[in-house]
Amino acid sequence: MVGAAIACARLGRLRPGREVHCVFLRHFEDDNLLVWTALIDMYGKCRRAGVARKLFDRLRMWNLVCWNAMIIGHCVYGEPGDGIKLFQHMITPGNVQPDGVTFIGVLCACARLGLLQDRRAYFNQMSTVYNLKPTFAHYWCMAIFMGALGRLLGLCRFRRDWRLGERIALRLMELEPSNNVHYALLCNVYAAVGRWEEVYRVKAIMKERDERPC
Repeated sequence: MVGAAIACARLGRLRPGREVHCVFLRHFEDDNLLVWTALIDMYGKCRRAGVARKLFDRLRMWNLVCWNAMIIGHCVYGEPGDGIKLFQHMITPGNVQPDGVTFIGVLCACARLGLLQDRRAYFNQMSTVYNLKPTFAHYWCMAIFMGALGRLLGLCRFRRDWRLGERIALRLMELEPSNNVHYALLCNVYAAVGRWEEVYRVKAIMKERDERPC
């Protein structure tokens, strides 16, 4: 039963997942936390976070796996803001402690909502508060939004929208001051519209920082 629910979750197959749910209700005890958690995970990954939440709320107790299924369902597949609220409830005294999977969901939610400062704060909490070592997945979540901004900055060059490009570049420089790529892209944005004074100014800044000119 659990294996069938997991398979439906991985494939995003809602209809057979509902059939698994019906079979469970007919043949198994109502307090089987393992099966309920698998169903919560299945509904979440099938983008039915509301149904998953109803199942979650009817349980008398929640373990870490159950919390993670609910948080991932909201943060990645549903409403990310609700996922962050669930995380805040999870870490209240008396509940379970988060693990690396929990923070993957939270960081994804921050990326979807554009919460740059919150994302950095949650990332730092992993090691400073919960003694968790970030993995590749966590660094990947951190890079998602940065990559989106970088692509948008490149698009500003081709659209010759130097004002928007300037705002994005300054934000990226604030977040990653040692990354010379942001300076180079800003040079290209200015050059595309003939703002040569700004180009020379950025080049001078890069030279002072002993970085490669654009």
